[in-house]
Amino acid sequence: MSESESKRALLLSELARSIRLDMASFHGQRAAFVTTNRFPTNLELSRVARQLGPGEGERVEAKDQGDWWPARVVRREGDRVLVRWQALGFDTAASDEWKKPQQVRSLASGTVYPEGTRVEVKWKGKLYPAVVVKEEDGIHLVHYLDYGSEWDEWVPAWRIKRLK
Repeated sequence: MSESESKRALLLSELARSIRLDMASFHGQRAAFVTTNRFPTNLELSRVARQLGPGEGERVEAKDQGDWWPARVVRREGDRVLVRWQALGFDTAASDEWKKPQQVRSLASGTVYPEGTRVEVKWKGKLYPAVVVKEEDGIHLVHYLDYGSEWDEWVPAWRIKRLK
């Protein structure tokens, strides 16, 4: 088997899915991916020589100076975890940092609200009554009551409060 045959292909659709999950997980935003004129989503972008190890690439939160911040696991070695900070402006290898396992936790994606749930949504410090229309990747499409559908928007769970 040649060297190129032993490498795994990275497909355009895989990259699009990863970006969509990053936007939802790290930024509370919904991303869309489309192609036109039957452009193939199974387009091979690259050959990948190394498979990820257990937990590598996982979206997590890591503790730094008393606060939890979004990060991605780069590597695990014994009793330490190398994370890459995912906040805007901190997405390069220069921001990689070794952490102890207790300083790394699963990403708190928040509550998932089912379709039809009546909620209040925070906007500019004020709560507005709404109903959940749809949920994808922890981001919710909400319809604001007493407003037209042009005001519908995708919001992260941290902006939502369930009505009692």
